[in-house]
Amino acid sequence: MPTHLPGAGGDRPLDEPGVSARVDSVNGGFLLSGLFHGLGGEPGRVEVGTGDGKATAKVLVLAGSPGWGVWYTSPPLPEKNVRMLLDAGSHERIVTVYDASGKIAARSDSTW
Repeated sequence: MPTHLPGAGGDRPLDEPGVSARVDSVNGGFLLSGLFHGLGGEPGRVEVGTGDGKATAKVLVLAGSPGWGVWYTSPPLPEKNVRMLLDAGSHERIVTVYDASGKIAARSDSTW
């Protein structure tokens, strides 16, 4: 497993809390996904700001590989609101990972 996560701002060590995000076009809609890493345990939940509110993502972690995993969501938005998603301000398009107690474990430092 790599020890650094490549990113727009350089490499970030995987043992430091962080989360990445990307958006992909899928069958007339879109899929938001990313990687979280450096957590002390499994996340309680992952929320994604969409410019039209927040979407709760599904999380996948592998047994025997604590502290990292992937998240994904395909929030239902009417076609007219997809543009709002892509044009939303940077403060609205943030991914937040919460730990089991509800505290913020990691937050994206840049938008997708």
